Amino acid sequence: MNPVDNTFDCGTTIDTPGLTMAQVRTFVRETLRCSSGIKPPSTSSVFRPPPRAVNAMHVATALSLVNGAYRTAVHRQMSTELHMFVVEHQVELHGIDQPFAPTACYAPAHLRHYLRFHYGEARPSQDDVLEQGRAFDRWDGRNASSVRLDIRVPGACGSIGGLTTSPQYFHHWVAAAMVMCRLSIPNLNLKALHLRVTSKSDLIMKVEEVLSASINLTDVVIESDCICSPPNDLPILNLGRTTSHTKQYASLDRLVLRLPGVVIDTTGQASLINRSRNVPFLCVVADRVIDPGPTWQWAQGLLKAHSAVKYADISITTDDTDTRPRGQAVGMVRLLFLEHLMVNFSQADTELLRDLDAPNLRLLQLKTNVSLSTVECCQLGQFASLHDAEISCPGSIRNRFTAIGISDEQYKAGVPEQCRRNKFYHGAVRCRVTPVVPSTCSGSNSPPSASKRLRTSR
Repeated sequence: MNPVDNTFDCGTTIDTPGLTMAQVRTFVRETLRCSSGIKPPSTSSVFRPPPRAVNAMHVATALSLVNGAYRTAVHRQMSTELHMFVVEHQVELHGIDQPFAPTACYAPAHLRHYLRFHYGEARPSQDDVLEQGRAFDRWDGRNASSVRLDIRVPGACGSIGGLTTSPQYFHHWVAAAMVMCRLSIPNLNLKALHLRVTSKSDLIMKVEEVLSASINLTDVVIESDCICSPPNDLPILNLGRTTSHTKQYASLDRLVLRLPGVVIDTTGQASLINRSRNVPFLCVVADRVIDPGPTWQWAQGLLKAHSAVKYADISITTDDTDTRPRGQAVGMVRLLFLEHLMVNFSQADTELLRDLDAPNLRLLQLKTNVSLSTVECCQLGQFASLHDAEISCPGSIRNRFTAIGISDEQYKAGVPEQCRRNKFYHGAVRCRVTPVVPSTCSGSNSPPSASKRLRTSR
């Protein structure tokens, strides 16, 4: 092979003289995986990708222009792992710094901050959306085992209603829909899917088709940005349509449905739960759920069905189900492997937590619009391994931590004094929880039976 000296459009030069075809393939594979957010086994690659939303696609295109050997290697790699964008960090693990999902219809600024945290600053340009459709055909994405696409329509995030459906964006909507149509063709090789879309009804319906058609999927990450539409105009994801009773599906290893501004219809969700019951990572974020009972009871049943979960994020930002009749009691929820739990309901209280047996829970994040001063408390020391806690609700600091079973001595060291004195603090408060020891359990807090208060009627 002749020596290669090629300068990329981002200003980085690759000098790879005398490489064999096998070495070229290795170099291409490691470079593309690095540009896709996966650390390669070797750090010898000198290429550094540009900060773009669909970075991996631009890297692959540039590599394929070096010569025929690189073009062949790129096609071979991308036809197996069709990764179009960068994953800057693991999707599911962010620790205590992970922000709470805002109510999409009424807090566009907070929504954009939330999406930037999870998706990064870069967004696909108008040309990026169109080019991904062409790249899907060029690299034979119909047979890929791993697909990562970002077809969010430019300008959609935080916009009002139909502004993004104006003629200047029409061909981008069409291009995004065409990519989804290609992806919905059954692909028995597809095992990992990471998809970013804009919250529109036609695209969300295609997501249902893709999940139903891909029977060998084991890793599912569906994320969306949000158009600020009236609550009655939000798209609906029907969980029952994500599976088919006539097909046999592989078990999922991860299920992430981060869909602010989307309504989730739980009708027929049992089939999807059968696919995901062994996942260690579970994330469901939506505007609201359509379910016969209260949202907290639906979430309780969802957690109980995933007994192996290690990380769980259930955020329903518009909870208007507190007046619905309760269903059959779920009972004790035993999650022996759970380490991180995020619960975000506007009408949530401790009812979901009191029946939770999670001896290894280390990080708890709770957001609600309900004051925890009038609810029944969890047992003192119920979460013995709790290391960090963050609670956002109206009312005093003491009441919110007492409600989750933390004594005064356990949280005082981690909360500023001015916050502790404020009886009407409405912001989020984080604290490092001091481990439970006998002396602290017998402190200012009363025993569990005496500290419980009657909760207000729903």
